Amino acid sequence: MSKAIKSYLKDFYHALKVLILPSIFFITIGMVMGFYMTNGDYSEDIVRINDQRHFFDYFFQNLSICIMMIVGMVTFGLSRVYILFINGLMIGGAFKISIPYLMHPLQSLLLILPHGISELMAIMISGGIGFILLKEAILLLFGKKKKINFKNICKITCTGLVLVTILLFFSAIIEFYITPDINNFTTN
Repeated sequence: MSKAIKSYLKDFYHALKVLILPSIFFITIGMVMGFYMTNGDYSEDIVRINDQRHFFDYFFQNLSICIMMIVGMVTFGLSRVYILFINGLMIGGAFKISIPYLMHPLQSLLLILPHGISELMAIMISGGIGFILLKEAILLLFGKKKKINFKNICKITCTGLVLVTILLFFSAIIEFYITPDINNFTTN
């Protein structure tokens, strides 16, 4: 790995190591609330797996959410909090709704975890990037910095966007090509 890439990843890690924690907090609160607030009764109207979706649907839907969170740095992370919380509500609700359709509650985890790990990592990274400007403004306000380094913010944002895109690409591949096979394997 070249020195430039190592430098970018090192700066990226140091910039986001604390900023990812609020992302984890808000999405977890959303998941718990989504699980407990959702009516998990069996319904004929809910389709378990939608065969109409394509790989690019998964990829671009998740990428657009992550980009909205990154752009949320303009609002000092407030829009990011909303997006993380709503995503958490949807994940928690989807998990609860899927339980009556499956043989065992752990089957939901088998269907979510393979693609969900990289997808959630991308969401957390995007959420962390969305807080960079707020962090810089707070450091400036309390005199820890003399000025906001927009060049460094752009560098971290671009590095994060590349990493998020790669993670979401792999997540979409897994969700579109592998998750249906896991579903077929666990239901047969």
